[in-house]
Amino acid sequence: MPPLDHTTAHHRTTTHRYKTETAGHQLTVLYDKGLYRHLRYANPDLGLYRIDLITWPNGLAVRGDGPNFLFSQHPTADLLTLFRESAHGGIKPSYWEQKVRAGATRTYSSDNFRTWLTNWATYGEHLHPGLTAAVQEQILDNDDYDLDYEESARQAAENFDHHGHTLRYPPSWEHDFRDWSWEYLWACHAIVDITAAYDRHHAENTPRRPAARNTYLDTEFIASDPTLRGLISLALTDESGTDYYAVNAGMDFAAVAAHPWLNANVLPYLPLTPDGALDHTHPDVKPAEQIAADVAAYFTTPRPARLHAYWGEQDLVRLHQLWDNNWQAMPAAVPRRLTDLQTLADLAGSPELPQQNGSLHHALADARHNRAIHQHLRTLPLTHQD
Repeated sequence: MPPLDHTTAHHRTTTHRYKTETAGHQLTVLYDKGLYRHLRYANPDLGLYRIDLITWPNGLAVRGDGPNFLFSQHPTADLLTLFRESAHGGIKPSYWEQKVRAGATRTYSSDNFRTWLTNWATYGEHLHPGLTAAVQEQILDNDDYDLDYEESARQAAENFDHHGHTLRYPPSWEHDFRDWSWEYLWACHAIVDITAAYDRHHAENTPRRPAARNTYLDTEFIASDPTLRGLISLALTDESGTDYYAVNAGMDFAAVAAHPWLNANVLPYLPLTPDGALDHTHPDVKPAEQIAADVAAYFTTPRPARLHAYWGEQDLVRLHQLWDNNWQAMPAAVPRRLTDLQTLADLAGSPELPQQNGSLHHALADARHNRAIHQHLRTLPLTHQD
């Protein structure tokens, strides 16, 4: 037997034969539901060499006008995936043979017999002069034997005699003259081609999912108040510059005004009346119910949103608080998770990030700056850091 998956002349001949016989073949998907498939590979203009590939859980069959083979493998559910992932641009007869449950994978090869016979004569020539010529005359050039058939080759070997030096046809456990059967190689090629055609069919007929829409979130909040009254403002922007900004009309304004840091850094950016109260007539000031509806509408687009924030865990909690953190009540378009920009920066080796100029702690300005940070990080190679 040649080395595993060794490309012999027989192998090349079968490849050429298969390509000739299946030239012009096209795929017809007769049935395709999960692991149950019926794929027909045939030339629409000719009725010859039709191939059916049928799959079911743990099984695959090749049948039709040519060779018929049954493959099975447990616990592998989808054998089409197994063949696809192990092919690596060609066929793998030795590995795939382990999955064959019906069909002859190997057959006697006259090429292997001739090679063995020639080597035997060459090695024995120095002990038995004329042995090589005798083998040539009595076996290789003898029209009484057709070495393409094993029984004829066996008879030729058993009848050989060179001055009393005879030849024993070896048992299979001592020397295996078999090669891959042309039927098995043919079926292997069919599996590869039909799988590739099936993959192309799916690629051409499966709608592509729209590319994600990168969105950026920032919120201002009262850290000690996890309720909706603790939400001060919320802002969103995306890669195309579509902005949303709202100030929570139901915030605990007194707590904001009484908090030294919030009073100094957040309050100045809120719409206020001349006497320093929250201006409820300003269009940015909205009740939480309206903010929730606006946010749901913002995310409801054909492209799914991929949400980003900087140190964003609290921002995500405040966003979800608009629906009492009830994911079942939350509209499907609203992201359930986000990508933290600080984490991305850590993976990129903690590079220097763009600095924000002015309006720090204005939620919309911060959301836009998050976009600038992300755009900068996308230009850098990500590397895991301990």
